Amino acid sequence: MYWLKDGINTFGSDAGNNMVFPEGRIPARAGFFMLKQNTVTVEPAKGVEITSKGKTFKQLVAFNPDSAGKVPAMNYGSLEWFIIKRDDKFGVRLRDFKNPELEKFTGIDRFPVDAVWRVEANFEKADSLKTIEITNVLGQTTPQTFTRYVRI
Repeated sequence: MYWLKDGINTFGSDAGNNMVFPEGRIPARAGFFMLKQNTVTVEPAKGVEITSKGKTFKQLVAFNPDSAGKVPAMNYGSLEWFIIKRDDKFGVRLRDFKNPELEKFTGIDRFPVDAVWRVEANFEKADSLKTIEITNVLGQTTPQTFTRYVRI
């Protein structure tokens, strides 16, 4: 996860970039993201063929205020990334499908499912004006409207 600053944000495997992607997975200078007025565009460096939806591009609007929920993923080799917006911050969420940790992942240790612990309840519509404070994994807390709740 990398947070974008206003203006140009360079990326690639070289340590001199604003966002350093995994070495050996992408060129040293792969391109840049431009964050301007809630819009993020991406421009690959000359000769770097980044794809989105299977097609290379010279410039891509990776996020604009109207694109929420329809953000395009970008790919280079085993890497895939896309833009996220959390409150007033924009970030690049990067995945490496050849990451050694991912390749050796075999599952999560957990207790077996047991129907004895099942709770029967109704999923009911809530007053649409009620909110609850939610803290996300980034530590940002915002009020969120909830539309349903569980009544036991």
